Parts: sequence; structure tokens; C-alpha cells
Amino acid sequence: MRPFFWIASLVGLVLTACETRQPVVTAHKQPIKPPHLETAAKPVVSKTGADSTIASVFGKIYYGQILLPAPDASQALPHLLLDKQLWRIRTAAQADSAHPLTFTEAADKENHLPATVEKGVDVQYAFQLLDQRGHARFTKRMRKADFASVVYGGLRTVAPASPPTYLGYWPARRALVFNVNFVRGETDEGLQTLLLLDVTAGQVLHLAAEEAYMGSCDCWPTLTPDRQTLLAGEELLVATGRVISLTKSGRAVAGTRILNDSTFLVVYESGDPSSDRLPSHNAQLIDRTGRVKRTFTFHGTDTGWASGGYSLEAAFVPATGTHYLFDGRTTTFTMIPAGRPGALQQLRAEQLVRFRPPQRASEKKLEFEYNDTPSAALYVDTLTQQLRYADTKVSYQ
Repeated sequence: MRPFFWIASLVGLVLTACETRQPVVTAHKQPIKPPHLETAAKPVVSKTGADSTIASVFGKIYYGQILLPAPDASQALPHLLLDKQLWRIRTAAQADSAHPLTFTEAADKENHLPATVEKGVDVQYAFQLLDQRGHARFTKRMRKADFASVVYGGLRTVAPASPPTYLGYWPARRALVFNVNFVRGETDEGLQTLLLLDVTAGQVLHLAAEEAYMGSCDCWPTLTPDRQTLLAGEELLVATGRVISLTKSGRAVAGTRILNDSTFLVVYESGDPSSDRLPSHNAQLIDRTGRVKRTFTFHGTDTGWASGGYSLEAAFVPATGTHYLFDGRTTTFTMIPAGRPGALQQLRAEQLVRFRPPQRASEKKLEFEYNDTPSAALYVDTLTQQLRYADTKVSYQ
């Protein structure tokens, strides 16, 4: 099956006003407009607790908070502060009808599919880094052919012009990070690519297929707190330029998470969402060299259509310094301390104290979902780290 892409375009984010009760952290895939990490103004931080820890993120809720660029009506373009100077990033995509494209896919005799011919036009992509006077430090131009190594021919041919999205700046690599999307018009077929450009001259530092729709991993581009490593798609990118592939033959990368500066969680599944045969020891803790430090079994990876692919049921509570994962298939919770990931603990729901109201003032409620329907609630006491568990209704679709 060809990959699919979910066009996640949010007009805005509505942040819930502070209430007297403890906030709820929902642990499931949420498409979020990527924040600009290096901005001239201080970012707005929406915390889920007074002790939330700031983390460097591109496009996902991590460490219990959302980072948003500071509202500034005078800034029409994304901007960053680099070498004590304010710069703006401009991207564009222009269809080039003077250069038509044709792609022929051979017949698939095994599946009785005839040969197909795809037609489209080329696109010129432009990336600029501008100073305050509008002068370009560099202008980088690319065409569809430059993405041939990561986007298959038929989709690359028919994809319309889609302006690249600036995700943020990676200081340790001195790289500007972008998404470039390829979508088949009026369908959900497509692919999202990750592009890193050198901030000095706009040279390509890295290009990869990062995200697809229906079967995609829950793995958004994310920097470690020390900003030395970028976890993106099915790759681990180190500031030295080393690239570590997380893929395995016969397995699909279902989800990834940064646990701390040097430890990462990678969850694999069989690759067939309809399969009842689930691999054991499918979750791994790896270091920044890719070396496996520990394995365990975890299948809290919703693959419902509503989730747009895999969705890792996980949340982080800064006050306890712990990552909490939920496996709805076995009603098992996995607790991974950020400071000592190897000391992870797994408990079945029946091993936990049942929740009885009221909610304690020191408790934080984590709500886990299946197909966008709540399936479990975990109450974490941030003072004692004791846990209480509550069932919620599940709707299997």
C-alpha cells in the first residue's frame, strides 16, 4: 500500500483557562502547529503544572506543556535570533507548467493491476533567510527531482505546489528545519518530508521521508533538552551529522519518545494493524548511538482511522520526572523515570488502588484514549508518587 499523508493545518489552538481543579493531560496524537524555537520574543508557555519543565520541541506536546510563538502582528514571517541578529524565514512553492512531468508505473501482474500513467507539472521550491532590511543571506531553490530519493514517482509527479513549512532552528547543527509535503489532490494520499538546510549558505544537510498517513508512526520532530540530538520520523539525528536509522525488517515503527538527553523509546508493531499476532519485547530503550539498553512488551499504539496512524498512549509528569504509558490491550501501565529509564516498572490495572473521589489536590489526572475515546484515567500523586486507577468507557470502532 502506498503511503498516505494527513494534512494537519490548524487555524489556532484554544488553550483552556486555568481552573481550581487539577488539569487533565490527554495522551494521544494531536496535530499541533509547529512552534518556532528560536524567536526574538519570549515564547508563550501553556503549562499543565507550575513545575513543568521547558523542553525543546518542534511539533508535539512534550514534558506537559505546549510551546507557542509569541503573538506579534508585525512579524509576517517566521523569525529567529541568530548571532545577535534578527532573521526571517521565507518559503514558497511555484508550479512550473513549462516543465510537464510524466511517470509510468508498470503493470502489477501478481495483483492484476494494469500499467498507469501519471501526469503533472514540476514545482520550484524556494527557501530564503532574510535580514531585517529584506536582503537574502541565501536563497535555496529545489525542484521535485531533488526529492526523488524519498518521494515515490507517482506521488511526486502529481503533487501540486505546497509551500514548505518552517519548523524551527537546531543550534547544535546550525540547521533550519522544514517539512515539505507531497499530496495527491483531493485525496489523503501523500507524504511529508523532513529537510535540514545549513543556516549559513542553505546547503542541504539532510533529507528524509518523515511522516505518512494511515500507518504512520507517532514520531514528531523533537530535540533533546540539551539540543544535541533530533528525533525525527524513523531516524535519530546527532549534532555531529551521524544518522541512525530506527527501522527494522518486518516491523513498523509505531512511536518514539525522548526520555532524556541520551535515552529514547522506540515502539515497534507488526506493520499490519489488523493482525492479531503482536510481537513481544517490541519496545526498546536505546541510547544516542542506537544501542539497545532494555526491551519490554508494550502495545499501547492505537491504529484506528480516527488517529491517522499509530498513536502512542503516553504522557510525562514533570513533578515526578516520570513518563507514563498505557497499554489498553492488557490494561498495563508502564512507568519510566526520566532520570533512570532502565528502572522502568510495569503494573496491571488490577494491581493499582481504585480511584474514589474526590481527587486529591496533589494528584494530576492523566487520561488515555483509544480511537479518541477515553479508556483509562491514572491519578498520579505528585508528592508521594502513589497511583490510583479508574476505568472509563471504551468504544472500539
